[in-house]
Amino acid sequence: MPELVDTNREYQSQIKGSTAGLLIGDRALSQRSRSKYIYDLGEAWKDHTQLSFVFAAWVSNKKLPAEFVDLFNRANANGLEKIDEIVAANPSAIFDLKKYFTQYISYRLDEKKKKGMKLFLEKISS
Repeated sequence: MPELVDTNREYQSQIKGSTAGLLIGDRALSQRSRSKYIYDLGEAWKDHTQLSFVFAAWVSNKKLPAEFVDLFNRANANGLEKIDEIVAANPSAIFDLKKYFTQYISYRLDEKKKKGMKLFLEKISS
């Protein structure tokens, strides 16, 4: 049975030899030069299931007020309209953020993505 380990500063340095680890975000990108085998979780999931992997989603288990939903959707649209500004204010030396925000992130939780989420939850629960 895999052991879940709370990550700390030393966690990443322990990933070597036969010790594997799950890294997300900048940590994963910087690990590329240190590890022989690197797997993209989203790509592996898509190859295995032909479904998208949902890394994050804004969800609620109850009906939200229409005013909140409207404000949230407008805030999201506003952020998407300002991607160039956001990238300029937060440059990354290791990743093309504009490409990431516009080509690698999907901002709609459609039925196919919901199906992928459901299957993932089933697999980790069994």
